[in-house]
Amino acid sequence: MIHSEEAFEFTVGHLATLHEAKDHRGYRAGEHDCDVWVPSLAWSYWSSRIDNRERRYHSSSDLEQPHVIPFYDAVWELCRIGVLRSGEFAPMGMTMHGSSDRYTITSFGWKWLREASQRPIIDPSRLAEMLQGFTPIFGGGYAQRSTEAVRCYRTANYLSTCVMAGAAGESVLLAIAIARSGDEGKVLAEYKTGSGRSRVTKGIIGSVSASTASQFQAGLQVLHYWRDDAGHGTMTPIGEIEAHASLTQLLRLSQFASTHWVELTDNTV
Repeated sequence: MIHSEEAFEFTVGHLATLHEAKDHRGYRAGEHDCDVWVPSLAWSYWSSRIDNRERRYHSSSDLEQPHVIPFYDAVWELCRIGVLRSGEFAPMGMTMHGSSDRYTITSFGWKWLREASQRPIIDPSRLAEMLQGFTPIFGGGYAQRSTEAVRCYRTANYLSTCVMAGAAGESVLLAIAIARSGDEGKVLAEYKTGSGRSRVTKGIIGSVSASTASQFQAGLQVLHYWRDDAGHGTMTPIGEIEAHASLTQLLRLSQFASTHWVELTDNTV
């Protein structure tokens, strides 16, 4: 079966192709008078991937519900953020039967898709899965924030991506400090004071090797720079490139902290 994130990315890619090929007046999906007919969308994905050894699949009508449901979820998510709307291109009170299969790109959607087609290469579904793999070690706060960071990126909310990536990086730092101290309340109280982040960081790197300390501090740039810049109330130049970089930095920090967990949390030195 297809992962929901993969269905979303495939749908965006399909729509971006329409944007490149057609103008703002819209594209009619065959006789359906819309930009997206969900069964056809699902079939375009499965026609070259589905296993036909046990059953012959000839068209979208042969697909089973588990094949199609993720694509309904994908188009609904795109409706939620304003890229699609349910129904035909211009129903004018004459909506066809079964119109829930039909979706049309909005005026905002055409602009959003133009940016999506130029987006840096990244696989949000794979990235989200990789980041979630660190949840057992960094905790629920990390899981929540890293998931939000990826969701913000895929919907082109780049400023929010950087804020949430920085917040997830903060969760990594705190998880290490708490494991090292054994006293969560004490660590959080210190962190909330003036220059608390700096003191907590120094408490960790003060007894590790110079190489580990240097790489750990470099990884924390996702927190020091992107989140601080994004969190201020002034205008910021943060865009696609910065958001992409913040997610990449978060992944690197997570991988490094996980690999060097024992050294970073050892308080016996």
